[in-house]
Amino acid sequence: MRTSRGEQRVLAPAQVLARRPRAGEEEMPRVRLTRRQVIAFALFIVSVVAFLYFVLPNLAGLGSTVRFTYRITGLKAVAASAGSPLTGLRGIAKQVFQDLGGGEAFIRAEREKFYGDRGGH
Repeated sequence: MRTSRGEQRVLAPAQVLARRPRAGEEEMPRVRLTRRQVIAFALFIVSVVAFLYFVLPNLAGLGSTVRFTYRITGLKAVAASAGSPLTGLRGIAKQVFQDLGGGEAFIRAEREKFYGDRGGH
């Protein structure tokens, strides 16, 4: 605030709050909220969040369970000889790991490729 002589004057916080606007100046609009309005707003927000979390997924047909269905193709001969197509998959990678020197050797080689000169894990 400037005085009539053009000097800068510092106002205390209480003086700033108590100062009335001069002619031509506008006061900041104040929003006054009652306790009832605050509680109603909080209940509204909680109800909107609850609706979005619980009701909307059911309306959209979405549930909390995801179901994956796998179809195994190309195992007709295996399925005919064995009772189930899944029993035919048992040990399917056995030959691959034997060609690589066994499962443990394969894992060691992969770790060596990944870590390189850094050593272990």
